[in-house]
Amino acid sequence: MAPPPRLGSVLPSTRLTAPHREGHDQGLIVGGGVAGPVTAMGLQRAGIGAVVYEAHTPTSEEVGSLLTVATNGIDALRTIGTDTPVLAAAFPTHRPAVERHRPAAGAASNGGVLPDGTSAHTAKRVRLYRTLYQQAAGRGIRVEVGKRLGLRSLYRWHR
Repeated sequence: MAPPPRLGSVLPSTRLTAPHREGHDQGLIVGGGVAGPVTAMGLQRAGIGAVVYEAHTPTSEEVGSLLTVATNGIDALRTIGTDTPVLAAAFPTHRPAVERHRPAAGAASNGGVLPDGTSAHTAKRVRLYRTLYQQAAGRGIRVEVGKRLGLRSLYRWHR
């Protein structure tokens, strides 16, 4: 038996696609933060349309945590053609911060270096979020911001 869906994750495959609309399947992505638009762009590349419902409006302030995109993540972003804007919004991170500031904490990996010399990159979460959502919007992916879905909404969407 499949595990139940988690908040912010893509719905299980039994509910992932709605009946044909405009000649193709439609995926629904509920939340996901920075992963929401990436998932939508991946589905689009596979020929499946997607709508992203995001409960929180991104802040315009440069506050918040930093996120590091390891080299395997950068490689995945290359697959959908979004690595260049993400790299432009971030700075190279050759070694994990914990290793730089606390060498006794032990060795950690950022995923090494890609064949072209690209290493992991770190960005403020809000910049990464904004960059990925702009990329999705530029590809015609619908993003509904400030939306919270309940079971009735999902049922109506799926019908």
